[in-house]
Amino acid sequence: MEWFSLSLVFLISLLILHRAGEQIVKSLERLSRIMGVSKFTISFFVMAIAASLPNLFIGITSAIQGIPELSLGDILGSNIIDLTLGISLAILFTRGNILSTQKKLIQTSAIFTLAAAVLPLFLIHDGLLDSGDGVVLIAFFLIYIYWLISKRKHHPETHPPEEDAKVISTIKFTLVDMAKILVGVALLFFAAQGVVWSVIQMAQLAQLPIIFIGMVLVGLASSLPEIYFAVVSARRGETDMILGNLMGSVIIPTSVVLGIVAIIHPISVTNIPLIDISRIFIVAIAVLFYFFARSQKQITKKESWILLALYLIFVLVVFGNN
Repeated sequence: MEWFSLSLVFLISLLILHRAGEQIVKSLERLSRIMGVSKFTISFFVMAIAASLPNLFIGITSAIQGIPELSLGDILGSNIIDLTLGISLAILFTRGNILSTQKKLIQTSAIFTLAAAVLPLFLIHDGLLDSGDGVVLIAFFLIYIYWLISKRKHHPETHPPEEDAKVISTIKFTLVDMAKILVGVALLFFAAQGVVWSVIQMAQLAQLPIIFIGMVLVGLASSLPEIYFAVVSARRGETDMILGNLMGSVIIPTSVVLGIVAIIHPISVTNIPLIDISRIFIVAIAVLFYFFARSQKQITKKESWILLALYLIFVLVVFGNN
């Protein structure tokens, strides 16, 4: 009965996280159209940031409660999922089963994605991710944002403001969207509390390390918004939005969220075998993603199967070590 109750709280909390995140994404996207923001900008600054909100609230909540390892597991798991399962599903639903990476903006962003995935693993080599490391991670994000803004000339506007003249002329639409965003953020916070509490209880009952639960279960749940958006974008042939979303969903949590968590509460990973396992897989997956994206300036269906196979192997290895 206890397992059923905890599972119910966990699932309901995840559902609220997903629905609230989805609502925030929709409202932010409408506001972005009003401002005439490009597709890449929408996918990175709107979709990826909104999709990273669950990671942020889970991270802050776990850090305040003294278990920042849950946030680390969540983000490491999300990175692996986004660069494998997310890319694979997007390609399967894309016309021609190919993701084009020809644009210079995407090519260079692939370098930042690789760096973002590997940087925390380098900083935590001493077994501790402290406030100093957190500042370095946030600084990395600011550097990327500065570069991205400096290259705004490569971002042609795809949603001219005049197309949304009717929306602009009606203040009500903006106010409603802003209200929905605020309500969504509040729901994310309370849902994150439910996730963290139920995860702690289940981990204790099953005698499993918290980082395992965070890496496999919470990591997958946190990745659902960006995976869902990637599939929808694939069906519409929006390659730029797919990659902007998934790259942003790696860069933002890994730099901003982990940076904030480390500043609030240092993350200790001494004597945690799963961290060593995740290091190997994240480096391998990030390097392969970078190679696939830049070698032929496209990611093919065959390459997506390789990424998907790595994810399945990762899950099996993690389960085998617990």
